[in-house]
Amino acid sequence: MKKTPALLALSCFVLGAPVMGGDFYMGAGIGEVDDTAFRVAAGYEVNRWFALELAYADLGDIDAPLDGAMSISESDLVGAFAVATFHVTPRAALFGRAGIAYWDSTRWLIVADETIEMNMDGNDFAHGYGFSYDLSRQVSVQLEFDRYELDDVDVHMKSVGLRVTF
Repeated sequence: MKKTPALLALSCFVLGAPVMGGDFYMGAGIGEVDDTAFRVAAGYEVNRWFALELAYADLGDIDAPLDGAMSISESDLVGAFAVATFHVTPRAALFGRAGIAYWDSTRWLIVADETIEMNMDGNDFAHGYGFSYDLSRQVSVQLEFDRYELDDVDVHMKSVGLRVTF
C-alpha cells in the first residue's frame, strides 16, 4: 500500500490541530479479526459530542474457507471518520464512528496444490462503536468494535486501546 499520501495527510492533521484550538487526541488499540490486529488514530474534538478522526489499521491475516479451497489475506487500511460521543457519566461514554476507508489487500487462493495471488485495493464504507472510560483528564481506555467493508468481504475487528488527549 502506498502510505506516503496517507502519512502526509496524517502529519498535516497532527501539526495543524493545535492551531485549530480544540482538543487533539491520539489513540492505539490491539485486537483481533482472525489474527492479531491493531489500530492507531489521531483526532480532533470539535466539541464534547463530535470529533474528526484519521486512522490506520493493520487487520493481520484473515482466513476464509471456501468450497474445496482456502482464502488467506493480509489487509491494511487508512480511514477518515466522523465520531459522535454520548456521555453516560462524567467519566464514561459511548461512541460511534462512520467514514470511508482506503484499503489494500493481498489475497492468496489455495486450491489443491496451486496458489493464486491477487492484489486488490479500494475505498469502502467503514463504521464502529465502543465504550470509553476516562482514567484521568487526558487518558482513557476504550473497548471498540469496528466493521470494515473490503470490497466483497466484511471484516469485524474487536479491540481494546488507550486514548491520550492533549
